[in-house]
Amino acid sequence: GRGPEFSRTSDGSSDDGAKDVQNFVGTVNLHSGASLTPEANFNPSGGFLTSSAMDAQLDQANIDLGNYVAYLDGLTFDFQETGRYEDNFTPGVTVKDLTVFDFEEVEAKDKTWTFTGRNGYSDKIVIRVAENFEMESTVVNLVNLEAEDVTWYSSADGDKDKFDLHKGDPRSEFAGIIVSPDAQVRLGEVNFEGSVYGSDLKLGSGNEFTGVVPEPSASLMLLLSGLGLVIYRRR
Repeated sequence: GRGPEFSRTSDGSSDDGAKDVQNFVGTVNLHSGASLTPEANFNPSGGFLTSSAMDAQLDQANIDLGNYVAYLDGLTFDFQETGRYEDNFTPGVTVKDLTVFDFEEVEAKDKTWTFTGRNGYSDKIVIRVAENFEMESTVVNLVNLEAEDVTWYSSADGDKDKFDLHKGDPRSEFAGIIVSPDAQVRLGEVNFEGSVYGSDLKLGSGNEFTGVVPEPSASLMLLLSGLGLVIYRRR
């Protein structure tokens, strides 16, 4: 399959995403109103592409993702943890068709987080984080779940908080869909399987990104059913 694509939808987004990336297998799709200033060693195998058709697809993707964020904000939690969470995590609630876990802040180092779905069911999990999120040398295990079944949603303030997976020796193991409208997503020393939907992304050295990238489309479900990398603008 194709490697990750880097899609920009607005000239208001950060252009720091291409730092320290040397081997990038895939295509960079750019909105015609956007700009990307990559490092000199950033040479995607498929090059850089832009077109009016791509503009329309990316604009629609931006609308769809904004609607999805509103949906995530409106969900009722099944589990809530206040304060900074620094421990291993295994849910103490029974997973169902849709289970929502709320955290105020996460700082996990050398930990294991395990989510288990019911065998034979199509369970979905949403993890919402209100403030800073950081995993270092931490493993996320999914049992009876695929990466596309788990959404990690950061509602954090982008001025001070991050969704940070950029450091660790050994590197972290992470899976799921990251949705981060404002907070910068940092992928560095991590084996990452899943998708990133955000306005500000930094790919650092040591990043291993696995997944087939969805083409931007009018269908939110199509966007979320694949594994990939899409950048959308802040509102």
